[in-house]
Amino acid sequence: MRNRFLSLLGLAQRAGKLAGGEEKALQAIQQGKAHLVILAVDASANTAKKFKDKCRYYQVPLIQEVDRGALGKATGRMERVVIAVMDEGFADAMLKSVE
Repeated sequence: MRNRFLSLLGLAQRAGKLAGGEEKALQAIQQGKAHLVILAVDASANTAKKFKDKCRYYQVPLIQEVDRGALGKATGRMERVVIAVMDEGFADAMLKSVE
């Protein structure tokens, strides 16, 4: 289950369908481009609250499945705390993979 989720994340990165980092993810949410937000389980309390509130307000699904190291590795970075998925197909597949 987790491997499928991380594989889909890597595919979405290669397809250019992710907004990584706090500012880019926030922009994607506010502009209505984000179909899913992935938040690291080890994100700070302030970051977690900010993204949970934004996702609730803009009605964007949010999941917390892996830590920042795993998110970074799946996307080819050192670490990632938050990622917005900007493709509905990838977002649906990722949500199904964690259910």
